[in-house]
Amino acid sequence: MSAALISLYPLDATGGGELYTIETAQAMLAAGESVTIAAPVDVLPPRADMADRLRTAFISTDAASGAAPEVVTWRDVLASLNRHDHIWVHQYLASELVFDVIASTASDQSLLFTSLGFELIRPVFADVYQPCPGQHFVEISAYAASRAGVYARNATWLHAAIWRREMRPLDVVSPRRREYVALGRVLPHKGLETTIDALAEGDVLHVVGPTPDEEYGAFLRERARGKHVNFRGRLPRADVRALIAETNGLVAASTHHLFDGRHIEQPELLGLVLCEALRDGTLPVSSNVPAFAEVMGAVGLSDWTFPEGNSDALRADMRRLARMDDGERRERLESARAALVNCFAWDDYWPRVTAVIEDLRRCA
Repeated sequence: MSAALISLYPLDATGGGELYTIETAQAMLAAGESVTIAAPVDVLPPRADMADRLRTAFISTDAASGAAPEVVTWRDVLASLNRHDHIWVHQYLASELVFDVIASTASDQSLLFTSLGFELIRPVFADVYQPCPGQHFVEISAYAASRAGVYARNATWLHAAIWRREMRPLDVVSPRRREYVALGRVLPHKGLETTIDALAEGDVLHVVGPTPDEEYGAFLRERARGKHVNFRGRLPRADVRALIAETNGLVAASTHHLFDGRHIEQPELLGLVLCEALRDGTLPVSSNVPAFAEVMGAVGLSDWTFPEGNSDALRADMRRLARMDDGERRERLESARAALVNCFAWDDYWPRVTAVIEDLRRCA
């Protein structure tokens, strides 16, 4: 079987969404699927006329071959779709190019959609999309599927976040009890000011990830004045995993309410960093935004969530975590990691997807 995996957002900067697309391709390869990946060279405008769209530059590669990617046009991508059994569009709400894919897909092909959070054309898509039997929305969380339900009655979801082979052996002895890590691109919806405000005297916070928003970065540095906050920037993956394992906990404080007064509809659709913390052997503490609450509930850690934006509640959780003895820490980690392996593994992701699609077809 052959599949085309199309991202409508560039894959050159690996954040959570980009990583999800890359891991999806690997999961399909692991299940024996032949996979071609295509993604735009630059961020796409939400809309453009047909002539401009067809000339848009994409990078295309055979995920299994290891051959150098080639630059093609959107016209080339569309013309190649008839060679595939499955066509999967990630970030389908990023650009109206998604409608070109719908128009270029035959009735005997399977067309899948997954949003990874970049949703510039969501209102337009909700207005004009018409469901078809061969088209399926496979979202990354129940929360994401509920949002897609506005235009896709049978939207479904499956969790995936870790490979079982990458689970780090558990070692709970003597973590840095007052040190915490925040991981990911430093953007306003990450709510890092809440984490900084929660730091007590003697606490240390490591902020790991690039800072594409200079205004927000300057705001955080000013907010952190007088506190022990290390802005580490982008680190090699091995260094990130080592830091997670050595620190007392990972804090994810994402929020709908931004530092400059803006309010956004959805800050997160899953919460990969929560799963990565458990994979690498530390406990996550998260805000209660819907996607995070879903993940924390699925791994049995609902009691380690705090109301978004509430630095006092977060400080109390951090203090509770610092006081946890090794026995309790091991017990909570072992239970949460078992749930993670059972419910969030990439290893069987594509077979789970195909099984869900087959069930939907039988019920149609």
